[in-house]
Amino acid sequence: MSSEPIITAHQLGKCYQIYETPAERLKQMLYPRAARLVGRTASPRFTEFWALRGVDFQIRRSETVGILGRNGSGKSTLLQVLCGTLPHSEGHFDVRGRVSALLELGAGFKPEFTGRENVLINSAILGIPEDEARARMQQVIEFSELGEVIDRPVKTYSSGMYVRLAFSAAIHVNPDILVVDEALAVGDARFQAKCFRRINEMKEQGVTILFVTHATEQVAMHCTRALLLDGGRLLDDGHPREVSNRYLDLLFGRSTAERERARASGEAAEEKAREAEHGLIEADQENSTASAVAAFVAGRDAAGFAARISYHDAEYRWGDGSAEILDYLLVSGGRVDPPNVLADEEAELLVRVRFRDAVATPVFGFYIKTIEGLMLTGCNSRDAGEGWGARYRPARAGETVVCRFRFRPRFESGNYLLSVGVAADNGGELRPLDRRYDSILLKIESREPYHGLVGIGASCELVHCTV
Repeated sequence: MSSEPIITAHQLGKCYQIYETPAERLKQMLYPRAARLVGRTASPRFTEFWALRGVDFQIRRSETVGILGRNGSGKSTLLQVLCGTLPHSEGHFDVRGRVSALLELGAGFKPEFTGRENVLINSAILGIPEDEARARMQQVIEFSELGEVIDRPVKTYSSGMYVRLAFSAAIHVNPDILVVDEALAVGDARFQAKCFRRINEMKEQGVTILFVTHATEQVAMHCTRALLLDGGRLLDDGHPREVSNRYLDLLFGRSTAERERARASGEAAEEKAREAEHGLIEADQENSTASAVAAFVAGRDAAGFAARISYHDAEYRWGDGSAEILDYLLVSGGRVDPPNVLADEEAELLVRVRFRDAVATPVFGFYIKTIEGLMLTGCNSRDAGEGWGARYRPARAGETVVCRFRFRPRFESGNYLLSVGVAADNGGELRPLDRRYDSILLKIESREPYHGLVGIGASCELVHCTV
């Protein structure tokens, strides 16, 4: 990665003038001029809204940067300013190289023109000669899969067709910087996968990529860095995982102070976990797995979440506090809280939850993802509950519940992160009560070769041979 900045922003800001009525806008045009004629100053007839303010950062060549933030945080405004489609109000910025942008759906397209004509117009705006643009046209058509539709007016296109044309046009102009603003969320899953494959190819070619998304797993998978905006200001700039965690804190109301206290608590528990490790191993040798599980279910095993050997102290946590996840127990291969788990061997995860408030429709769940943040699998009691009443079993205030998950981790050898949570189902929408993300470090050991991350129990045999 080059150390040369390709994008620089310094105290960048964008302000909008908000008028209560059209008449106020007209007065703003006339009154200041009239006031200057008589040597006076007219009061402004508008209020200011800063969509972006005081933003500072540098992006280097070949970086892939995800931009996160709640709706209205200034993400799209920032991209429009950097792309030159929106004037800024203060500060300055510098963009070096050819920028190809996929902004809001259909931005820059002329509805009455055909797809082919719009591609040529887009190329001309970027300074690409017409003969060169026409030479690339077939590549654009093939990638977009629009076929004969390319010669129809774009006003007849569906939203998915818009995305296909816009993305194809954006990537076939050899950009130094590719900017994507949430538009890929509109396309179908197959085309999204195709787009991200192309984005990965462009990353390898040294293209700088900026994209806005609400999907933190996309940031973890594709980005080398992330920015977090809120209220038009830059709150965080750093590693995708850390920035994604803070973004989730914003979404679910967790404060920075709470996060720092949780981190401090995790550090304090690390030494305690090391001290407990030897004792836990000895206990496992002396007691059967069944008795250890029985003790956990009965509440006699009160080691606590952070004292477990597999506890991951970089977890992040949020919820409204109606329930609290107190402890967990991982069992595999006749071992309790084992240092590693064998692939394709059944494992059990028991989770102890105490309800502070009554919850009519509690949902217990877990999921596993790679260290890089790619979600692999998960399970919850609403969709996979066993037995009558397992889907929704009401919890009383003050009650403690132990939930058991069974699974086979058919993954290649390596380290994985396991998250647990409890929520309330409100008409299909889950309200987080307590979620402990990346709280358990799952070490998988595979005895068989895996071609990729996940094993599917595939086999191969020859069923016929003709001489």
